[in-house]
Amino acid sequence: MSQIQCLIFDLDYTIADTSISVVIAFNGALQNRGLPIVQDSTIRSWIGQDHITDQYRRAVPHAENNLVNELFEDYLSRFKVVAPASSKLMPKAAEVLRYYDESGKLLALATIKTSEISRLILESLDIMRHFDLIAGSTDVKKSKPDPEVVRYVLKGLHVDKDNAAIIGDHPNDIKAGRAAGVGLTIGVATGNHSTQALSSCGPDYIIESLGDLREIVP
Repeated sequence: MSQIQCLIFDLDYTIADTSISVVIAFNGALQNRGLPIVQDSTIRSWIGQDHITDQYRRAVPHAENNLVNELFEDYLSRFKVVAPASSKLMPKAAEVLRYYDESGKLLALATIKTSEISRLILESLDIMRHFDLIAGSTDVKKSKPDPEVVRYVLKGLHVDKDNAAIIGDHPNDIKAGRAAGVGLTIGVATGNHSTQALSSCGPDYIIESLGDLREIVP
């Protein structure tokens, strides 16, 4: 696939595991207001599914917008404190990013997290230097599976959609890539979703780990 010039990666469960930070920050904001906490496993299953505000609406079904916004701001403050020390690289992530960076590929991150938090995580993991563009929830109006964030990356890096590939662990990554019409959509089975769930979205490839990516994009 020598025509692929740009690799667009998801963050959570693709490049990094931030689940410990997410759980601590999510429930910390709830506890701070005397609200019932959510089971760790449930919060982990929500990662990458939709925006944190949507998840707080599920956790507190009758919450008004003001409360949801307060919870989100509290979450962000807590996450920024705990994420640098508790986030972990996914297997082979550093090696793969370094390889493609040195090969001259353009590397981008397309995530549901804010750009600020994404940069904080990448800096703490010492991989920020490999990325040419970070696209987060603060840069677009609609989150994946909407293709807006993918198109934002393509426009920002001046890359034709046919020359880009998206790599992610969530069906929403595949859906966003397909909707944007990128050259390759690649599911990586390192998150909460089975290969069957990823296959149902029609990716071009499914790999077991990022280490297998070089077999598809040399």
